[in-house]
Amino acid sequence: MARIKKGLLLAEYYVKGENLRYLPELLHRKGADVHYFNEISKTECHIEIDFIDSYKFFAICKNMCYNKKIIKYSGLLAPLTFFIKKVGYLVGAVLFLVITAIANNLVLDVKVIGSGSCFESQTKDIIYSQGVSKYSFFWDIDYKSLEREILVKSPRLSFVSVKKKGNVLVIDTALSSSEPEVLGKNVCDLVSSCDGVVEEITVLRGTALVSAGQRVKQGDVLVGAYLLGKDDSVYDTFVIARVKILKKSEYFYKCNGASEKDVSIAYALAEFNSSGEIKDKSHEIVDGGVKVTLTVRVTVYGG
Repeated sequence: MARIKKGLLLAEYYVKGENLRYLPELLHRKGADVHYFNEISKTECHIEIDFIDSYKFFAICKNMCYNKKIIKYSGLLAPLTFFIKKVGYLVGAVLFLVITAIANNLVLDVKVIGSGSCFESQTKDIIYSQGVSKYSFFWDIDYKSLEREILVKSPRLSFVSVKKKGNVLVIDTALSSSEPEVLGKNVCDLVSSCDGVVEEITVLRGTALVSAGQRVKQGDVLVGAYLLGKDDSVYDTFVIARVKILKKSEYFYKCNGASEKDVSIAYALAEFNSSGEIKDKSHEIVDGGVKVTLTVRVTVYGG
């Protein structure tokens, strides 16, 4: 459910009671914002607070035996109070939530950050050409498609992330360390160097063809050296990616009547002959020796 943001609707009250000068401090202690306070007399005051803090205000008034009366509403959403009064609380509240949800999904600004922000103008031109601009709706944005389109049309960028932050569309970009001229000669897919299970995949440029938890074989393409643009058009590119694969390897150490020392030797030899970071290991004593199973992390890089 959408939540009203502070500052969108303010409520001004007339309050009557004793020790009113302590009211602002009591509200601050409860985390409520006081926008205006005017002590008319020792027993009367006007106070303006955020509507979202009303329940805190009501609780204090009840405990302090204050009498209160609403004077007016102000702020961006103040006109909605007219509908709440006229057509009923339920209908008005639903309308209030709908408008708040719409307001929360409205793009009020576009920011380009990261090392690639030096191409801010070009990046904004690209997203504008895709129909995304100030006052667009976030729910109409295909973030992945927009990221691909920016990468396709910006050969000097290696990474693009498009995300919503409040009412701002934030485009995080990173400059490529490679020059775009190398594309013609060095475009190649990132392939698996072993059999195993994908533990983690990070792709800054290229198209991921596998996902975490997927089993792969040696020679399988992990990241394609291409990008998909609008209407699924394909563009060749270089790959910048890292894929971590968990590979299982078995080693056998011959011995008669395996002892604790033999098991230690079996582990030592297995670890010596393995390549990569060992994540798990186990052994089994079988006829003729000790069988050691290692789970090794193999990292494959592209770029």
